[in-house]
Amino acid sequence: MLSGCNLKFPVIMKLPVIFLIAGILLVNAVAVAQQVTYVKKKVQLRDLFDEINKQTGYDIIWSEKKLNNLRPIDVDFHNTPLEKVLDISLKGQSLKYTIKDKRIIIQEQVPGTNGSPGVSKVIDVKGMVVDEERKPLSGATIKVKDNNKGTVTDVDGVFLLKDIDEKSQLMISFLGYVSQTIAVSPENMTIKLVAKGNELENVVISVGYGTQKKTSITGAVSSVSGKDIAATPTTNLSRLLAGRLPGAQIVSNSGLVGAGADILVRGPGSGTGGTFPLVVIDNVVSSRADFDVLDPNEVEVLTLLKDAGTAGVYGSRASNGVLLVSTRSGSYNQKPVFTFKSYFSTDRTTEPIQGYSATDQLIFKNNQYKNSMLLAGNPVGPLPYGADAFAYYKDRSYDLLDYIWQNPAAQQYNLSVSGGGENLTYFLMGGVNQSNSSFKDTDYNRYNFRSKLESQITGNLKVGLNISGYRRNADRFYWPYDTEESNTIPDFYRSTFNWSRLNPFYTRADGTPADRTDPLAYPVSVASWNPVELIYNGGYRKIVYNNFNGIFNLDLKIPFIKGLSTGMLANYNYNTRNGKALVKFNKYYKLQFEPAAGNSPGYIPAPINFELKGEHNLRNDSERIIENVDFSNSYQLNWFLNYARKFGRHDLSADVIYEQSNITTKSLSGIAGKLVSGESDQILAASKDVANRYFDGVEGASARMGWVGRLHYEYEDRYIAEFAFREDGSYVFGPEKRFGFFPSASAAWRISKEKFFSVSFINELKIRGSIGTTGNDGTVDNSIAPYQWQNNYNVGSSYVFGTDYQIGIAPGLLPNPDITWEKTTSYNGGLDFGMFDGKLNGAVDYFERRISNIFGNRIASLPGILGATLPAVNYAKKEVSGFEVALQYRQVSGAFKYAVGANLGYAKDKWVLRDENPAMTGTWRSAIGQAGDRIYGYVSEGIIRDQGIIDELKSRGFKQFGRAPMLGGLLFKDIRGANFAEGPDGRIDENDATYLSSNAIPRINYGVNLSGEWKNFKLDILLQGVGAYDKIISTLNTQKGGVFQVADRPYFGLWTDAWSTENPNGKYPKVIDWGYEELGFGASSFWIRNGSYLRVRSVNLSYAISGNWLTKLGLKNMEIFFTGTNLLTLTAFKAYDPEQLSLDSYPVMKTYTAGLNINF
Repeated sequence: MLSGCNLKFPVIMKLPVIFLIAGILLVNAVAVAQQVTYVKKKVQLRDLFDEINKQTGYDIIWSEKKLNNLRPIDVDFHNTPLEKVLDISLKGQSLKYTIKDKRIIIQEQVPGTNGSPGVSKVIDVKGMVVDEERKPLSGATIKVKDNNKGTVTDVDGVFLLKDIDEKSQLMISFLGYVSQTIAVSPENMTIKLVAKGNELENVVISVGYGTQKKTSITGAVSSVSGKDIAATPTTNLSRLLAGRLPGAQIVSNSGLVGAGADILVRGPGSGTGGTFPLVVIDNVVSSRADFDVLDPNEVEVLTLLKDAGTAGVYGSRASNGVLLVSTRSGSYNQKPVFTFKSYFSTDRTTEPIQGYSATDQLIFKNNQYKNSMLLAGNPVGPLPYGADAFAYYKDRSYDLLDYIWQNPAAQQYNLSVSGGGENLTYFLMGGVNQSNSSFKDTDYNRYNFRSKLESQITGNLKVGLNISGYRRNADRFYWPYDTEESNTIPDFYRSTFNWSRLNPFYTRADGTPADRTDPLAYPVSVASWNPVELIYNGGYRKIVYNNFNGIFNLDLKIPFIKGLSTGMLANYNYNTRNGKALVKFNKYYKLQFEPAAGNSPGYIPAPINFELKGEHNLRNDSERIIENVDFSNSYQLNWFLNYARKFGRHDLSADVIYEQSNITTKSLSGIAGKLVSGESDQILAASKDVANRYFDGVEGASARMGWVGRLHYEYEDRYIAEFAFREDGSYVFGPEKRFGFFPSASAAWRISKEKFFSVSFINELKIRGSIGTTGNDGTVDNSIAPYQWQNNYNVGSSYVFGTDYQIGIAPGLLPNPDITWEKTTSYNGGLDFGMFDGKLNGAVDYFERRISNIFGNRIASLPGILGATLPAVNYAKKEVSGFEVALQYRQVSGAFKYAVGANLGYAKDKWVLRDENPAMTGTWRSAIGQAGDRIYGYVSEGIIRDQGIIDELKSRGFKQFGRAPMLGGLLFKDIRGANFAEGPDGRIDENDATYLSSNAIPRINYGVNLSGEWKNFKLDILLQGVGAYDKIISTLNTQKGGVFQVADRPYFGLWTDAWSTENPNGKYPKVIDWGYEELGFGASSFWIRNGSYLRVRSVNLSYAISGNWLTKLGLKNMEIFFTGTNLLTLTAFKAYDPEQLSLDSYPVMKTYTAGLNINF
């Protein structure tokens, strides 16, 4: 069913192919050794040496005096390697040899030494020492073991040692890194040193508006290195984080190109403003779109701030956590390092798209008819489809996806350069990603660039300029029922996923089914549209996004006050969005059928009646052009005042920060209808009549300002305390409620630094705790409209004055001058530890989040006769609690290096106060004390398969929704009577619905990282999973649960195993023409499954190509890699992929990638 990839490759794609082929050939090339053929009795060594010189061209140097007293030897060599000839010839002669370049040096062997004569071959050893990021380490010490020879690496990390015994070993050391001892090699060596475990604890990591040593962190922080995610291909950065950040739930429920992932930090919050954490890129508050479009190759590190102790400095928008992104920079005193990276990838669905044949559909339709007639008490006549129909469709089935589906593919290219001089660093990068989707012309292209410069102007003044931008194109066919911004096209996929398999999409004039490419074919349909024609000959929707972002930084050390510095950040961001749609009506001919016997609807296509034209207007009055343009300008200004000093045993730092931001937006849209030609996509080709043209526009502005203060204190690196606050002003609220104050406090005790602590295998032990508040004003997704504190009026209300039609205004929401911030008070306690000289490191955290002042409209608890639209008020309360565990073990010495990491997070929420009907309070129906995400439905007792059960139930007058129980239907548990009175009442109705599960979202999220290195090979495996998760089988038409059997497209693969008299052990209820709950339409425990899963999220195998030929080509490193994502999933949920949204939503994909990295 899946057709081949349809991706056009530019000429540049040939380059990595050439490099791959050349690299593989060179890696596997074997140098042909010099060989000697010589047979002679009692030959003198000097004569043998002359013959070797003639055959090999090697010059042989010896002392004539040493050879005079040596005995002649018998030789019998046939294509014998040179070294073996010398070993045999000099054996027992007290001589040894050394081969260097094209010379052989014969020397006297010192008595008492052992080993063969050939052991002493000398070589020149050249290489580079790098860190884990493959950055050069300047000043690393290189020593020859058991020898006095040695050197240090230069500014590029390069070293050279001459005339080294080929059997020698090198000892490499650098302060703060694990030393290594390795064998020498005649080829260019790249030696990677790994930071010591105890030094890792002193790594400087990003926190809000600055950096801190990891040992000084008092709050909850998780981070992931850019190099760990860059190897995995994606069009959306958020999809790479699953399983990598403890405490974060990342769900990718669609595999469509460009689709992102949802991120939930430490459980569900209030729901106001979405769940995505606040994004801060290089200290600039940014949008989720700006984060998702980042190229992984420009990311240095991602840091997630999870508690108020770390996120509190972002105050008003940090309730969902803060995601900090630091982009890559250059290094001082480093020569330019160019990096080229490219890959090609292709996708497949993680689960097979459901199989459903024309024969399956015939059985389904016959069973629908039969069961409907029996239920209505009518006699069952001839079935709609008899033996002739089954014979006709035996070798026919029109699966729509066979016509419109293709295997997605993508390619990416990146070129970057980084380096620096004594006073300047630079990093420049450009990237191109071209991807297509499963449907024709559903493409996504992304172009990124970044230029990041930093200059030390004087000893006290440093400035930086960070310019970046992107362009992304999202193209697809025009389908009005999916929004422009939808990156899952849910309605189109739902409409086509289970389309009828009985009818062709094209026929010739005589009714013969035909292929779309047949020049004599015409589009036909029995429905209201032809989806194949829409894909290939319909309109389009194109969106182009452009972004420019510039950041200027200045840092100045105040020369006359030690430790005092000031600085500023100025950011300007400009975005445009250009959308254009060509609406072309979906035209076809009504598919007619030859008459069939009995009550069969007919199935053999008849000749086309060209008078019966069909046309779907796609919700438009005429074929038209739709264009819209959006502009946004924003700026952020920061001023910093910092003080940091060490006074004896006391470390003190303080920060005062001012922040101001503003954004202005403008949107224009226009429609021009009645196109002169449906093939023209220009407005000038549309009708000039004003009645066929429409124009609209809107402008907006928003502003923020805030102050941040932070005081950090350490005593002897043992006792650590930090106090911070943020006061924020938001345009959303009225003058009296506009500013919110968000304080936080945290502390830590490094027990391992105490004199009394003497556990030898524990090198780090720290306990920490934090408390603080963060806020939420609902602006992330505009869930809280601004200016509700004053009277609002809606433009557009109309009235007639005289004979004229007037545009007027009408009152909006009732004003609420008291509307203010949601607040989240966070509590966190944690333990950090390091053991076995830093090989094993870990962290354990327990947290609570208490959310108050949650926005909402108090409708349920107030009478419905109020007569006005109520404003949102700060009313509800919620609590979330849970824990996180993170462990990592690293073995970085020896020939095989490996690391194992694991993390797990658990979170559970409950409502403390919520607006609800007073009649529910204190009963099982109340939400108070319960999780926010629960599954509500009926308790199923299974499919009724025994007529005796039916008879017994009927004898008691038992009914389900007013109907008698039916064979092959579900039997629900009778729990309550009228008005939810406890106890059965002999009937199933809405009173028997109940809460079936509190785990509608995963409560447990975990990840496992495995990596290993051996010689030039490296393998990285990421496992990710969820637990404590009940998933209900659903469709987009039954999102709360259940699978429909009615409407025009009920052909789901699971109904092939429905109960029938011929299939009494069927897994699912019998099919029927009506949407009955007992036949699967609606939520019940029958559809709930264990949604837990363990997924092989990614596997990356790389090989670092080595050899002197790299240097000759001007290359420093070359690496080929192969990556697979979502390769295997272990789960009890078998209906579809457990991450997928529903049965008929766009599927999750697995990806296969091959790529190449080159440094030069």
